[in-house]
Amino acid sequence: MISTAIERIKRKNASLQYNDFAVLYRTNAQSLPIQLQFILQDIPYNVREQDNILQNEELEKLLAVLRAKLALEQGVAVKPHDAVLTLKAYFRYFDQRSTSRLEDLFSKADSFFALTRSERFLSILPKARNSRFSEAMGDVVSAPSLFKTLDLLAKNFKGLRGMVGSLEDVVEGDVPLGEVYELAASFKGRVDAFVATVDTALERAKAARAGHEENGVVLATFFKAKGLQWHTVVITSCNQGIIPHKRAPIEEERKLFYVALTRASSNLIVSFLKRSCKTKVPPSCFLREAGLHG
Repeated sequence: MISTAIERIKRKNASLQYNDFAVLYRTNAQSLPIQLQFILQDIPYNVREQDNILQNEELEKLLAVLRAKLALEQGVAVKPHDAVLTLKAYFRYFDQRSTSRLEDLFSKADSFFALTRSERFLSILPKARNSRFSEAMGDVVSAPSLFKTLDLLAKNFKGLRGMVGSLEDVVEGDVPLGEVYELAASFKGRVDAFVATVDTALERAKAARAGHEENGVVLATFFKAKGLQWHTVVITSCNQGIIPHKRAPIEEERKLFYVALTRASSNLIVSFLKRSCKTKVPPSCFLREAGLHG
């Protein structure tokens, strides 16, 4: 775990501050699981505003769907805000006027599924009339584990395509590297534990204005690291297809990887995933070229 390595090095070097460390990655989207890890471990960090976890709308929608699943499993009412975000997770987008009207409708509803099949609901959200939303949400509620739930969301919920997907999606720039699956692995299939932990992390992030700490660990892409140096650098997710990126000239990617490798003055830690989204993924060919992997 990245946070463990950073804390271990700090304990051995009392003079080091968090801003003496950097975590580098090929694509901005890869920062989300690192941010969650740092928040839960109380490690301050600095990341560009566009990638701050507090700006991540897909994560907000994902949590809403999972909270709705838990409520329906327990036979209790789905909160109106979660109900509407669940719809946005499926349909991707509808206007603010419809959002307000739907929240009002759900606040008075006795049955989530009965409401989503009602004429009043369909008059507000016409695109739902010929959709499979009720069936898709029913499958989500029936899913026996967090992993199975994520599989269904990846397949059917278009508004979450920026969160759940395959390595191929990552290469196309659509999702972080198996971010949700990597996080989910820590919770042994339990939706409730996952939701509680991530909700807690977000509350702490809001209170601490996470991601804005100038003296925190720097989270940045290889490109943004040019010309900079830190005592310890962690290069994460060095997998084929990410670095080198399949859509970029390989020589340019090799130079970019070299930039990342030479940012550390004392410690360099390089990592790669063996599996992403439950699929084996190969390490970067650059690791072998650099003598870092057999």
